[in-house]
Amino acid sequence: VKLEQTQDFKWTKISGKAVILPDMITIPDALIDSIKAFLSHGNKMIVLGPTGYYNEFEDCQFLNFPFKNEFSAEPKEIQTIGDRIKISSIDGNYRFDAYKILGTIKNYSATPICMDKGEITGIRNKTGNSEVVWIPSDIDIGAWMQGNQVLSNWLADELTAYSASQPFSFAYKTNNVVMQTIHDGQNWLTVITNGSDTVNKVQLMNK
Repeated sequence: VKLEQTQDFKWTKISGKAVILPDMITIPDALIDSIKAFLSHGNKMIVLGPTGYYNEFEDCQFLNFPFKNEFSAEPKEIQTIGDRIKISSIDGNYRFDAYKILGTIKNYSATPICMDKGEITGIRNKTGNSEVVWIPSDIDIGAWMQGNQVLSNWLADELTAYSASQPFSFAYKTNNVVMQTIHDGQNWLTVITNGSDTVNKVQLMNK
């Protein structure tokens, strides 16, 4: 996992990567074409919450969604209906907690992955070897408030192909610990931190 500012990320110069955009309500106009380029070069994007609904000028993009073609879908409705909302995957494997915001989708040709009360609440769209997964409800904030086990398991499944290529990984789900691996072409450096002065015992797998 690597955390970067969107303006620092090399959107147009990479392939075979995965990024997560969680609740990125505002996406500057200058980034739109770069994100589209990212989605045309064999990459994966997981989009959560009301991402991309405004630009930097506070212009609402809800009715002019900039990624309509890339997602093969666009926002249908956004509702604030309670502190704890359930979002269910169609395959029955996941039942997420969303916080306050429930987003529904107007689908064109994407594959629905979540549906609640007859409304599509999540989609997957594949174009060539690129992929978008979009759940426009606040399941990330819901996981932070209610427990992250379901979201963590889902992300692990979605990112299996990407994590499998990493030289090191946690042997099991490890809470409150972050690992970053850096490669300079010859050598690897792995940094593990829990951001505090307490001790966490972790087990790594060397692939």
